[in-house]
Amino acid sequence: MKRVWMATAAIAAAGLAGSAVATEPAYFGDIRILHQPAPSGYQPEGTTFDLEDDGKSFDIACTIAANGRLSACEAGENELYDEKFIDIALANVSQWIVAPQTVGGQSTAGRPLIVTVRFNRSDGNETADVVAVASTR
Repeated sequence: MKRVWMATAAIAAAGLAGSAVATEPAYFGDIRILHQPAPSGYQPEGTTFDLEDDGKSFDIACTIAANGRLSACEAGENELYDEKFIDIALANVSQWIVAPQTVGGQSTAGRPLIVTVRFNRSDGNETADVVAVASTR
């Protein structure tokens, strides 16, 4: 039986250091995701990749562009054994699109957003997925 990975992503508030003007972070409860790509499949090739990375997580920091796309996404520090997980998560999250305005009517453009990705092992015959899950973190 193949071991499969499920990567879940949680949206949270983000703050970007080094910005000349402090930009208010985007909060999940105040934004709407207009587009989120289908889950990205991945089956680790090595026999120890899945055991080494089970339950680990890392943050991806992005900026919401004027068109709602998440841009300039970068992975934060992590201890993942299989770096393909990072590449897959970055590619997936970079395709998300959020509404141009918050629920309260403020612009989302230029606001930082952090997506937390967690990898959990599951057994089955499918490949691993990168999936977004709402979080109130």
